[in-house]
Amino acid sequence: MTTVVTAVLIAAGLVVRDIAASELINKDAVADQIRTAEGKPAIQVVRVERFKLLDENQVFARPDGYTLSGSDENRVADLFSDHAIDVIDRAETVGVPVEIATWRLYLRGNRNQSVRILDIRPVNLHRNPPAGGTLFDVPPQGGEQTELMGIDVDTPQPVARSMHVTSGRVGTYVYGGPYFAEKTIKLSDREDQIIMFRAVTRKYDASFSLEIDYQLGDQKLTTTVDNNGQPFRVTGLACRNGRLDYAHYYSLQSGKTYGIYPTNPDDGDFCK
Repeated sequence: MTTVVTAVLIAAGLVVRDIAASELINKDAVADQIRTAEGKPAIQVVRVERFKLLDENQVFARPDGYTLSGSDENRVADLFSDHAIDVIDRAETVGVPVEIATWRLYLRGNRNQSVRILDIRPVNLHRNPPAGGTLFDVPPQGGEQTELMGIDVDTPQPVARSMHVTSGRVGTYVYGGPYFAEKTIKLSDREDQIIMFRAVTRKYDASFSLEIDYQLGDQKLTTTVDNNGQPFRVTGLACRNGRLDYAHYYSLQSGKTYGIYPTNPDDGDFCK
């Protein structure tokens, strides 16, 4: 049997470690070694997407100082118009979420043996002063109450903890204990799992990737996940002397219509 398996691996043009006779009994382990030799990841990242829960306003910063055109200002002045949300969503595409940001990770198992996730933590963490430029403060568009994984990037050594969003009011979440002390996540072959996680900051403009520790058979391995080729990013509010420190500020106002209007940053009460 050893000769047959070796011949198959050589014919496939693969280089693998020596396989002990006892391992030949485990066909899944042999198949997984072939997948590894072919460069196929044990955990496939299907996609990463931003997602807003009930306690998240659509508050984001544009460090580039972006401002709306006159025509776009007219569109968002009526928040119930057909184009208002499209304008805001377009502005948010390259914006940085403020204080709270939630993502969904869609992960797929890619091994015959079950992949068990042991831990997830931020790596390549960079913390700078909060991003300024332009601040947009838009009412939430909906979401849901749920349990998720939370990471407070303000702490010296951020760790993944359980988090519960308690209601629809902004920022109504509570932390629990270490996330993977309470949760077990396993990925079977071609099985998808969704991990929802939130990053929170009040102090920094923070960017990072996620490192996933996982177990495959008797091996403990790691893989890194980013935000579609970019780091995950969330920023605290830019404040100075108790006031917003932005060149431009758009917020919900009741003018001729109920909508988003240019606002004096000194009128914002976020920093109080």
